[in-house]
Amino acid sequence: MRPLENASIRDPARRLIRDKLGVPSLLLQLKHDAGWPDVVFLVPGGRPLLMEFKRPGYELEPLQAERRAALLKLGYDVEGPVSSVEEAFGLVCLRLVPDRLKAVK
Repeated sequence: MRPLENASIRDPARRLIRDKLGVPSLLLQLKHDAGWPDVVFLVPGGRPLLMEFKRPGYELEPLQAERRAALLKLGYDVEGPVSSVEEAFGLVCLRLVPDRLKAVK
């Protein structure tokens, strides 16, 4: 039941970010390699943003925390747990600000 409830946050966030910001995403559904973030947002400039969605009040599982730490150590941009559509939207917006500022110069 948990994946369906996480999807109630994740899926609307993916749609909003695609429709309003033009940022596509990939849903990771790895059946034999657990613990990786749910979604990869393909932020312009070749900078993927990996995001783990959780229901409000829920934390990362130990394996998820381990994977997150490994990704951060490798230099990847990782966020989570993200527990609202608005939070996800804001996090992606923050990654777009440098690109928009360059366009203004």
